This record gives sequence, C-alpha cells and structure tokens, in this order.
Amino acid sequence: MGLANYRNNSNSTFFNPSRNQDAIAIAFKVHDVEHNTEGYGGQTADRIYADVTIFHTLDDLNNGTPETIPNAIIEKVRGNNDRPHSMIRDLEAYLGEEQAFKLDQVRTKNGFNAVVLKPLDDAIYDLVAAYVDRRDSQPNTTGGDDVDIDSI
Repeated sequence: MGLANYRNNSNSTFFNPSRNQDAIAIAFKVHDVEHNTEGYGGQTADRIYADVTIFHTLDDLNNGTPETIPNAIIEKVRGNNDRPHSMIRDLEAYLGEEQAFKLDQVRTKNGFNAVVLKPLDDAIYDLVAAYVDRRDSQPNTTGGDDVDIDSI
C-alpha cells in the first residue's frame, strides 16, 4: 500500500486565473489533481494543486522577482458536458512537472468568457526556463533536511 497523496489544505491558497490574465508568464509546478470533488459553492469541480510562480511584468522576469504561491489550488467547475475544464486538462498533463504559460480569455460556444492557458513566446519561455533553472540550482535554505523521498 502506497502513501496517500499529500495535501496541506490548511496552507493552500486559491489561485484565481481571472485576476492574473495580464501576467507575462505563469509557471505551474503540478503536484496533484482531484476530479469530481465538491468545489467552492458546493458544485462538482476539479482541482489542481500546484506551486504557482507569477511574472506580472517583464521586469519581474528580468529581475527574478515573481510572486509565488506555494501549494495553490486551481479549481474549475465541471461544465454541462461533465468534462474537466480545459485548464485542468492542460495542467494535469504536467503532473509531477513544471511548465509555464500565459493566460488568455476566449469566448466559449455557449457565449461565456473563459480563461485558458496559451503557449509562451519563445523568448519569454527561454527567460522563464532560465529563471527556473537558477531557482532550482539554489541550495535548500529552509534549514530542514533535504530528503529525497524516492530513495526511502
């Protein structure tokens, strides 16, 4: 029997895509996904748990000063077709990995506005990748032991 997926909901913050549409790039390090869960407001929803790194401006990207939201929840209500929202499907494909996107607003077939993930321009993607490489090469400064759980 394996361990259950770790979720620290008491320290989680909801990530609101609608409030971050103007960001130049957003990196999602996807840790977990839940389908058909009771969402905020009691509706059936899907959730992604991820560390989110938001580059609001080009200066944030050039200076390495993004906003970070560790253990964020991205929740989307299931549509009438009982399928996960495209953002959930796109992020779930990167479970256990980190990937960067920009957000865009599109009009759905039903006439609603929806926020979706879009690929980054190559130059912006390269800058985000360089930031992630620099960040991940830094030694652990939290003071705790850096244990590789896969080696246990």
